[in-house]
Amino acid sequence: MSGMFPYTRSMYSESDAQDWFKKWEGDIEHMYLDTVGVVTVGVGAALFAASDATALAFVVRAGGAAATAAQITTDYDEVKKQTKGQIASAYKQYTKCDLPQAKRDELLLAKIRGFDARLKARLPDFASYPDPAQLGLLEMIYNLGESGLFDKFPSFIKAVKAKDWTTASSESNRIGPSKARNDATKALFTKAASETHTAEPWLPNAIWNLWPFGKPGGWNWPM
Repeated sequence: MSGMFPYTRSMYSESDAQDWFKKWEGDIEHMYLDTVGVVTVGVGAALFAASDATALAFVVRAGGAAATAAQITTDYDEVKKQTKGQIASAYKQYTKCDLPQAKRDELLLAKIRGFDARLKARLPDFASYPDPAQLGLLEMIYNLGESGLFDKFPSFIKAVKAKDWTTASSESNRIGPSKARNDATKALFTKAASETHTAEPWLPNAIWNLWPFGKPGGWNWPM
C-alpha cells in the first residue's frame, strides 16, 4: 500500500544546515577579512563596524577572560587595515581575542533562522519544497543576501517558483564561490528534482476518480 497516500517530508534539519555552512564558509574563532574586505568572524558573520564586534562575547585568547570593548575594537581595527583575500588563519596574528564555539554557533543559528524566515516570506510554497531545495535556497540567500538572490537571479527564482528543480540547478551558478561549492549547490537542486519524481506515485485518473476522498493534493498528476 506504500505510495497510495501523500508523501510527507520533514524540513531540512538545522544541524544539517549548520554543517553545510561550516564546511563551505569555515568556522573561525578570530576576526578576519572576507574576500571583499569585510571584517568577519565565525561562519561568515559579517562585522560591518567595530560596534558589531563589541556586541559579541569575545574572550582574550591568553587566559580566556572576557574581552573589553577596547580590546575587541583593537582587534577589529588591526584586521580591518590588512590586505583582503588572504586565508582566514593569516589574520590571527593581528588579533588577541576569540569568539567561543558556543557563541559562534548561536550566531550561525540566528543567521540561518533569519534567512529561513525571509525565504518563507518571499516564497509562500517554501515549506513544501523538497528538503534539498530548501537547503539549496538557504545556501543561495546566505551567500548572496536577499536582494542579491531575488534581484540578480531572476531565471533561478522563476524556476524555483515553478518548482522546476532541474532548471534551478542549472541557474544556480554564482561568481565568487568555488567550483566545488557551486557544484554541491547544483547537486542539491538535482536531488530535489529526483525526489520530486520518486515521491509522486502514479495512478491513472480513472482510478483516483473512484477514490472517495479525491486525489491527494501537492503532486503533478498525469492526465
